[in-house]
Amino acid sequence: CTNELCESKLLEKLKHFVKVVDIPDVGEKILERLYESEMVLYGLDLYTLGVGDLMGLSRVGRPLAEKLVKNINTRREISLAKFLESIGIRCLGSVTSLAVAHKF
Repeated sequence: CTNELCESKLLEKLKHFVKVVDIPDVGEKILERLYESEMVLYGLDLYTLGVGDLMGLSRVGRPLAEKLVKNINTRREISLAKFLESIGIRCLGSVTSLAVAHKF
């Protein structure tokens, strides 16, 4: 798909963001539900979520919602290299991101 706004493509970018930033317990199913509910369309949208938002998803109770918010918030501060890698620019993997970050 060449459409940058393709739903499948955006969801894959979201999954890539979570994988690179390494947010514990935010798995594929949760991401899919967040995306389908339009609460999270981009990786940075994760940082706007509260416990109440997550409890609105099916199969997410208060304990899990609190855990997810805590885990997301522990990954608020990341290195420039990690951020560059997480945004999913083609050919900008971990090694190149690190090299670019060292230049700044």
